[in-house]
Formats: sequence, C-alpha cells, structure tokens
Amino acid sequence: GRIVLMDFIIKIENPKNWNSREDWNSYYDAIIANGNFYQQNYGGATGFRFGQYVEDWKTEGKKKIWVAGCGVSMLPKLLEKCGFEVYATDFSETAIAFQKSIDDEILKNIALKMYGWDFPPEIAKNSIRGGRLICEVQDFLYPYKESYFDLILNIRSLQRFDFPTIKTIASRYFDALKPHGHAQFEMINVNVEFSDSVKKILIDAGFVIPEYTLNRCSLEALMESVKEAKKAADPQETKETLAERRNHLFQKFFDKKKRKNQRKIEFEASQMLNPKVKTADVRFGS
Repeated sequence: GRIVLMDFIIKIENPKNWNSREDWNSYYDAIIANGNFYQQNYGGATGFRFGQYVEDWKTEGKKKIWVAGCGVSMLPKLLEKCGFEVYATDFSETAIAFQKSIDDEILKNIALKMYGWDFPPEIAKNSIRGGRLICEVQDFLYPYKESYFDLILNIRSLQRFDFPTIKTIASRYFDALKPHGHAQFEMINVNVEFSDSVKKILIDAGFVIPEYTLNRCSLEALMESVKEAKKAADPQETKETLAERRNHLFQKFFDKKKRKNQRKIEFEASQMLNPKVKTADVRFGS
C-alpha cells in the first residue's frame, strides 16, 4: 500500500512477545500505517553515525553485511546504495515486504522527514555501483549462510530476549561470520548488568570483545578503591588530601588487578592478531 509519512510521532509499543510472528506483523503494519519510521530509524548506525560507519567498514574491507532483524529500518537500502552486498532478514513477513518495496523516492521522503536530508549526504559521497540487497524472511535462531558475512548488524533486535535465546543467537552469528568478521549490537534502555551478561555470552560463543577484560579490570579496581577510601575516611581530611589518597588507592588496586589479569589480557591481544578471530561489540544507541 501507499507509504504515509505523518507530521507528528505516534508512539507504537513493541510486541510483548518477541517470539510471536503475528505480533511483529501487527507491529510493523501499525508503523507503516502511521508513518512512524522515526521509531525504527533514529540514532546509532541509521542516524548521525552512518557516514563514519560506512567509511570505517570500507576501510576495513567489509563487503557482505547481514542486517539481522531489519524491521522497517532504511539501513539495508542505505548500505546497498553505498555499494555493499546486504542481506536484510526479519522474522516478520510484513517487514520484509516493506524492505522489498523501498525505492529511491520512499528513501528520500523518509530521510527528509526524519533528518531534513534532501537525500542522505553519505549516499552521494559513498555511492558506488555494485551494491546488492537481498531481503528474506528468516528467524535468526536458526542457521544462516555459514562463514559468509564480513559484518553482522543487530540494531535493537536482541535486548528483549531471555539469556538462553541470546546464547543461541550468538552462536548463529558466530557461525555466519567469516574469519575476522565482526558482529555489532546496538541496544537501548538496558542496564549495565544486562549489557555485561550479553558480552559474556558473546565471549562464550567464541567472540573476542576488544578491551573487555581491561575495562572490567578498571571498573573492579575503581569499586575497590572507593570502598577502601570510605573505610579509612577521616572526618578532618580535606578534599585535596582525600582525592590524593583515593587516586593512590585506585592506582594500587588497578596495578594489582592488572597483574592478576595480565595473562588474560595478553591472550586477548594475541587473539586479535589471529587471522581467524571473530570480534563483537555492544553499543548503546542514541
């Protein structure tokens, strides 16, 4: 049917059951009917970072990209315009039908409504011939094109699943990547504990997450230093000496944790040099 772009934003709630194809079809039907494409396209890889991501991926030699759980995002079409071989998949037949219907006019209208672009400037800058877009109904809980992709993008299509399901998804993504491929996850409205749990699941699946160990080491050292500083607090202590003592404690605990984790850090560094390594990161959308 005709694509309607509304002048105001109508909030459409995500399906409560993320495993229901019927609920997802109804959700995307409502988005298309109300023209609320902002809900699927703001921030992250589809927003102001798009141009930088494209430059980085081209520099890194990324060619084949899987946009898993693509919904009605315009990201797959934008990536095709930039010359990538793109596979857009979703659990919902409605979402895939929409992806297949996107033409240049729809893309321009959505971009104009959302960003004020006459056409995304990154397209004019990066557009080359050779791009290809394949849209398929696919449940990413099941295997898909083993060792085929350079890059997998999951934009806010993971965070409502339970951990056993995320574990299965991580395994499927790992198998679908080529050696030295990368999986990028964007999430929104999740806490640190959930994010850390997802990272641990990805590591268990075989991914290397750069700097993860060192970041955890820093966080643990900071928490211990704060606890120690509180225990030894002197009511008469000035702000300057308190800050100095906390810095000293932080450095002491950081050095201790760094030594303790040195072997693991060195192992991850060596893994990054391994030509068969597969990496991942978890980012927060904006």
